[in-house]
Amino acid sequence: MAVTTLLKLGGSTNDVHYVDMARFAFSQMQTPTGGDIMSQYALGLGQWLQAPAYALLKPLEIAIVGDLDSASTQALVSVARGRYRPFQIAALETSSQEVTPASLLPDRCLVNGRSAVCIHRNFVCQALLG
Repeated sequence: MAVTTLLKLGGSTNDVHYVDMARFAFSQMQTPTGGDIMSQYALGLGQWLQAPAYALLKPLEIAIVGDLDSASTQALVSVARGRYRPFQIAALETSSQEVTPASLLPDRCLVNGRSAVCIHRNFVCQALLG
């Protein structure tokens, strides 16, 4: 579970350092000195299998910007949360929040005064909708 969390932190903060730590953990599982991981940690193995799936499928990173009370922002949030998507991270920023340099939302703002969503994959913006 920790490796999946590191991958999600990397995606939500745009900090590749977290992804590098996850990759290091992957490499430790693949070494001959890792022992018989499956029999030693049978319950944890499922989480280990989920982490590489998350990394290989390049999850969607969804950044929503808007006034939390507006109907258009609520509609965007509703779509992002509308169904189970295990390979997605979403962040919401109200137009009054300060943005940190390590944010999924740097330099994001309203589009023509309306709520907006930016969809990233592998740290690269794929679409900006407003």
